[in-house]
Amino acid sequence: MNTNCVVCPPPASAYSDSGIRYKSHATKSCSGCNDIHYCSRTHQKDDWKIHRLICKKLGEAGERPSSNMRRVLFFPVDGTQPEFRWAPVEVRDQNGRNRPGECPIWEGTDLYADAEEHIYGCNPSCNDGTLFYHISSCHNIVISALGKRDPENAAVNKCVEQLTGGKVTHIKGDAIAFGISNYNHTQNITQDPPSQCIDMSTASLTLIKSFLVRNVASRQNIRAVRINCIGHIKLQNTLPFESVVIRSSKAQSRSSVANFHVTRLLGLDLVGWQTTTENGLDDRNPMASLLDITCSKRELVNGSLRWGYYRNQRWGNIVVMRSDGEPLGPEFMQALCTWIDKRIRPCFNKARAQIQLEKKRGDTTFEEDQARAARIEDIQDRTNAKITKEEFLEYHKGRLDDETDDEMPNTFGAEEETDNEE
Repeated sequence: MNTNCVVCPPPASAYSDSGIRYKSHATKSCSGCNDIHYCSRTHQKDDWKIHRLICKKLGEAGERPSSNMRRVLFFPVDGTQPEFRWAPVEVRDQNGRNRPGECPIWEGTDLYADAEEHIYGCNPSCNDGTLFYHISSCHNIVISALGKRDPENAAVNKCVEQLTGGKVTHIKGDAIAFGISNYNHTQNITQDPPSQCIDMSTASLTLIKSFLVRNVASRQNIRAVRINCIGHIKLQNTLPFESVVIRSSKAQSRSSVANFHVTRLLGLDLVGWQTTTENGLDDRNPMASLLDITCSKRELVNGSLRWGYYRNQRWGNIVVMRSDGEPLGPEFMQALCTWIDKRIRPCFNKARAQIQLEKKRGDTTFEEDQARAARIEDIQDRTNAKITKEEFLEYHKGRLDDETDDEMPNTFGAEEETDNEE
């Protein structure tokens, strides 16, 4: 079972060129299903809007009926909540790929034939230059729409439509989501081994919803925030943060200017790009530059001190949006940048000074170098650990919404609560 927090970004390996190399937080399982994990009560609240739809359904599905059955997510066309169901699997050619693999069967038909969407769920550590191409958590999710069998008479899937806030209406008829594993294999293997159909988990619903909304958001206008540079603020006598409406497809065609490590550690995935700025102005953007502070430890391991470094970038005006297409307001972005500047940046400065002292030590033996590297990594871990949603909300206590749902189960199970009290 994957015990990483479902909201936090998966930690990248030491060899990966993507993702954030950081020490992940300890997690606890949701006591309602014991299937999904969170690093904090706050991240559990962030995911509860989606997880509440499926939390109790895992137990209702019961035990595996037989060894050839796999757990799938079933979205009834006229329903309001998805359900877990069991589907038999057979080894067949996977939708014309000319190689066999396990395929789930529904009402006598291979579900690959009704595939509507493919979600690629590789971990950032995948394909990181080590021997194995895929790791155990890598998998794909296929969403099959049974309405494709009779498209003229099929109705819009209300369950998917409600899950995505009315944004996704192209999936018709009952829909079924199933998982396909990416086998671990070495570079010496010339032919891919057959894939396996794997059980869907409660965490799968969060990934499905995010993918569907993000895919549809690329064709819609969404609310974003423009962070203005110094020159534009002075010339237009405007505020540093302004609300704008943009078309997401334009953003997806451009490379993001910042790494957004801090926001990703909060569980918030942002995208930012440069926009039109008047010529000849002071194009420094101190607020947007706060979003570019690097939290990945590999930046130091590779001989660079970019970890925790703040540089006032000459980006001009920057537009920032949520990658999932949800609206983003200027008040929130101002609160976020203020917190990074006043709380997180001083922590990085202090840690970087400590690291510089460690690097100046006259250690010469291999053991001494190893001990110094461990001390530097510990400094980084303790500093990164301060970048949490709880710390952010505490800094802005009473000024940002943080509602609690009474139906949400405790993160701890009853036995764990008893043990902690003792």
